Amino acid sequence: MSRAGAAVLLLAGCASMTAMDWGRAPPPDWPQLAERIVTVDAAKLRVHCAGIKYEAGATPVDCAFANFGMKTCTVYVLADMPDAIAHARGHCRGYDHPGESTMRDGWAKWKSSRK
Repeated sequence: MSRAGAAVLLLAGCASMTAMDWGRAPPPDWPQLAERIVTVDAAKLRVHCAGIKYEAGATPVDCAFANFGMKTCTVYVLADMPDAIAHARGHCRGYDHPGESTMRDGWAKWKSSRK
């Protein structure tokens, strides 16, 4: 994988406010990412979050893109779901849903691509 390809990773998407595993800390070397929150309608959310696999029948409410090279994280969230912002920001800070390791794995993959 090229360095450019490894810089931006689609990492997390949430549907119907899936629980966050706040009890499992992010990796100790997780970088501080500048967060950008973009509120959108449902049609634009589907465009921005295309490629994320949601459970069948789930309603997507947000997705987070981390760019470790630029140290940024962009969150797209439904405009009528302001409570989802704190949840999505958790992804930017390295937290995953219970039983998942999407953010953790993305960070490890990016680090290994830099070697």
